[in-house]
Amino acid sequence: MKRKSRTPGTTEDDRVFDREHLRRYTMNSADLEREVLELFLGQAPDIVAQLRSARSASEWKLATHTLKGSAAAIGATEVNRLAVRLERLSHAARSAGAEIDAIETAIARFRAAIGQILG
Repeated sequence: MKRKSRTPGTTEDDRVFDREHLRRYTMNSADLEREVLELFLGQAPDIVAQLRSARSASEWKLATHTLKGSAAAIGATEVNRLAVRLERLSHAARSAGAEIDAIETAIARFRAAIGQILG
């Protein structure tokens, strides 16, 4: 059951995952959908680890930009929104991990939202 969001006409799941975007991106190929989703979920923990261990502004920028782009490509809308916010923060100004914790939560929500696709 989908939960209603505050925006009329959308659901909680829609804010987490844009299935129509993924379908356009993969040209309606179910096999390709599964492949790119599995790639994203396989790489996400490494990117989060890179965020947590970033020692320089360039490492921070690379990790946030990578996450932002890959999330946007596959329709992981909530992850993308948070990655955009993180990318705008300077490495020195970021807090002690609350933003990265939010990214991990968003990735978990995305994983749950795509559960039916991955079977």
